[in-house]
Amino acid sequence: MGRPHHKAENYRRSKIVSDELIYNNTHFELVVRPSSICEAGDGVFSLESIPTGTVLGSYEGQIKKSGVKIKNQSYCLVLKKDVFIDAFAFPRCILAMINDAHGSNFELNCCFQKVNKTTIVVTTTTEIHPGDELFIPYSDCFWKRKK
Repeated sequence: MGRPHHKAENYRRSKIVSDELIYNNTHFELVVRPSSICEAGDGVFSLESIPTGTVLGSYEGQIKKSGVKIKNQSYCLVLKKDVFIDAFAFPRCILAMINDAHGSNFELNCCFQKVNKTTIVVTTTTEIHPGDELFIPYSDCFWKRKK
């Protein structure tokens, strides 16, 4: 099970990170900039209005089975008990760069939705306005590992 094949010309370039491409795999004008949350690194911002309940796109990465060594679990989403999506490698989809609002004064405005055995999408939970940063809830396991 390998990485999905992407043609970079099909995506908008959002930001170059360490000479690697973060690609916008959505139909929306999204960009990567320093997050509004102090010490959170980069975040994803919308340049346009997006209605509540809009599917932004798929969380893309390598499909891996449990037991496989991974460099950084921060970009992993569980599909089922022994299978997960690892979006750490470059090129990285822009949706993997969305921060959690955990511990901040910001409100969550997106969520993960499992579509089938191999697909998770990111959906807006509130209306997004131009300039808004996107925030999505991470798992409790993520925050326990960070302590």
